[in-house]
Amino acid sequence: GGRVLVENGHGEIHVVQLWHGLGVLAGYFWRGPAKWRAWTWTAITFLFALASSGYAVLLSFLQRMFWNVLQAKDPLRFQKVLVFYLVAVLIGPGVIVLFQWAKERMSLAWRYSVTGRFLENYMSDSRYFRIMGINESLDNPDQRIAEDIRQVSSQAVELMCAFLVGIIDAALFSFILYKIYPPLYMFLIGYAVLGTVVTLVFGRGLISLNSVQLSKEADFRYSLVRVRENAESIAFYEGSAEETKTLMQRFDDALRNKARLVRYSRDLGFFTTAYRYFVQIIPSILIGPMVLTGKMPLGMISQAYFSYNHVLSGVSLIVTEFTQLSALSAGIRRLTEFERVLSIQQPWEENIENLEGENLSQQNLLMEIEDVSIKTPGKVARALAQNLSFEIRPGQKLLVVGESGVGKSSLLRVLSGLWIRGSGRINRLPREKILFLPQRPYLTLGTLRENIAYPRQAQAVTDEEIARALRDVNLPDIVERLGGLDAPSDRLSSILSLGEQQRIAFARLVLYRPSIVVMDESTSALDIENEKIVYTLIQDLNLTCISVGNRPSLLDYHTTLLRLHPDGSWVLESLQSE
Repeated sequence: GGRVLVENGHGEIHVVQLWHGLGVLAGYFWRGPAKWRAWTWTAITFLFALASSGYAVLLSFLQRMFWNVLQAKDPLRFQKVLVFYLVAVLIGPGVIVLFQWAKERMSLAWRYSVTGRFLENYMSDSRYFRIMGINESLDNPDQRIAEDIRQVSSQAVELMCAFLVGIIDAALFSFILYKIYPPLYMFLIGYAVLGTVVTLVFGRGLISLNSVQLSKEADFRYSLVRVRENAESIAFYEGSAEETKTLMQRFDDALRNKARLVRYSRDLGFFTTAYRYFVQIIPSILIGPMVLTGKMPLGMISQAYFSYNHVLSGVSLIVTEFTQLSALSAGIRRLTEFERVLSIQQPWEENIENLEGENLSQQNLLMEIEDVSIKTPGKVARALAQNLSFEIRPGQKLLVVGESGVGKSSLLRVLSGLWIRGSGRINRLPREKILFLPQRPYLTLGTLRENIAYPRQAQAVTDEEIARALRDVNLPDIVERLGGLDAPSDRLSSILSLGEQQRIAFARLVLYRPSIVVMDESTSALDIENEKIVYTLIQDLNLTCISVGNRPSLLDYHTTLLRLHPDGSWVLESLQSE
């Protein structure tokens, strides 16, 4: 309910839900691991907010004294007031600048805490992979972490400080204004209430437009990233025209929605600007005659104007900050939706039971699959292999074959614990004892040393171990060619051929020494000779492997064949001669 929604179906601000969503994020800030830093910057910001309001009150009294002595034509008092005024003007900018600095530092601390919490949830238990099957409409999680949190952190701190200062100013200056002329104060309160209601009614669609804009901008940015990551393939296909068309379409979508957003903000701005300007004449109408008749000194009307505007700012925050509130509401909605998806532990009613190593050693097993039926993640589940039952023993080499789309790679994801939708039971070794080698290996943005050592720390591997691993996979000259193990490079995936990348993955295997290696067409880009080298290496290391591939040559390196059929049936047969 209120935990994850910030707007209702019509795009309106739901105050309770907005407050609750903000409270969830604020909890990560004030109650998270860095709570001492959070409370320190909150306290500093609060003190400067008080100083800012106190400075405004001081100015109001100095202005009152200034105009009173001018009216009284008292040169001596005028000089004294002028000195005080000059000192206040010199001190004031420092207070204002430090208040802004404190807000920005608090915003950074907020972003640090909230980003840390989201990254922890996103990266733990392979959620970054599993959420794709839980909620297909959840767009651009990277944008939500990198950009939405940044914007929400800045907007939340800015608005909280605006409301804090507004409340303090409204309280202090209400007392002053009410003391000067009560009817003016009562009019101002009624005017603010009316303005707030009108703004909420006519500005309710702004939230939906802001939320859509965040998604459109993220989609456009994602399309640009895809072009960069697949530049070579697009160039080979000569697909520039089609890619340009897609990019311009997404850019046009973002631009059209932005135009609607600007138009809506313009229409709302007519009211909020008129609201702010129209009311400025009211103090002159109500208390101007009192000054002309001598019933009120000139300095008092100056202070009344000053207090009037501060009270107006404090009680009209919904009106004046509605555009920022709508943007904040849209950002909070996206983050709380993301948080809800990350918190889902059992997304489907029926899941495969995963056990880690229970009684396997007593049975001399590494993995036990019992009556497992596989379904694809997502809203529309597709049944794949059904009622699978087999065992994996030390040293066994299992090859999975079948037509395209029959579920070979899906089976590997299930055996590795990445997919859980379906039924049955899998008892296997802990995940850290299983190494998965995909068809296109993952290369980090680090050095060659870090890539070869991955997923271990680079410091845990010596130069000699790396050199031996590279020789084992027939890459003896790659270090020299790339300028050394520690030469910086974030473009290894474009520098190295796919075959070289696959052999980098096998070098990781040499260093990692897992109990089971799971390979999804991991030698598809290797020639027959290099394929023989890496499979001989697996045999020499006495590793157990589960492979997917349809190359006939793979049969020579495996002991068992699992053939999957489109109707969900399967056949397990031995490849060893009698």
